[in-house]
Amino acid sequence: MRLFCHSKAASEILHALGFAHLETLNLAEATGEIAIHPRTIEDMLDAVLTIGDQINQPARATDFVVKLRGRLHAAQDFINPYLDGPSVLILEALEPLRVPGLWVPQLVERAGGRFPWNPTSAVEEAGAAAGPQMAYRTAGEAVTISPAQGEMHRPEFVVFAIAGLSLDDARAAVRPFTAQSWFQSLPAASKSQVAIIAGDALATPGPGLVDAFEFLVGFLNGREELIPQSMAWERL
Repeated sequence: MRLFCHSKAASEILHALGFAHLETLNLAEATGEIAIHPRTIEDMLDAVLTIGDQINQPARATDFVVKLRGRLHAAQDFINPYLDGPSVLILEALEPLRVPGLWVPQLVERAGGRFPWNPTSAVEEAGAAAGPQMAYRTAGEAVTISPAQGEMHRPEFVVFAIAGLSLDDARAAVRPFTAQSWFQSLPAASKSQVAIIAGDALATPGPGLVDAFEFLVGFLNGREELIPQSMAWERL
């Protein structure tokens, strides 16, 4: 079997299950294709099961999903989902400023923060979808904002996750940006609650989102011991 993955998420899942050797980058050589495009955290977990079935490894996929869910629940035990948390600004691009959507607002809100630039909303017939029912809240696509809009909600935390940039490259791009007066006026800047992570940590809806969630829980709640060593990040 030679599988062509139509998304980075599919490739990441295949690798995480231990079947990287099945992937081919040449569609002409493929004997099968994996076409999954998760838009939420739950979609990603379901995609693992879908790919497990496709490669005839349903038990391995199920075990992996159980472990991922276990990590998500263990991290979430450190926050109170019924309290309004701090405003958290995540930027995936600087020119123009762009805040992410889809699974990222979900991660922020479940980690105890608020993401007012692109908040989630409850799906139809889900009520408020608060507390344990947060799986029934979804967000839209990424949105572009102005510096004035960035200031508007007075973010207490800022995370730079610049799409396509490594941690080193992001650092070089971000440092002059953070020197701007409007940014320096933010509560996050005055309290040194600003961090950089590798852009791919949030950009791909694969199993790596669990690492990103553990990072957010640790960073937003002052529990850095929860952040996995595999997570490349630094505080500015």
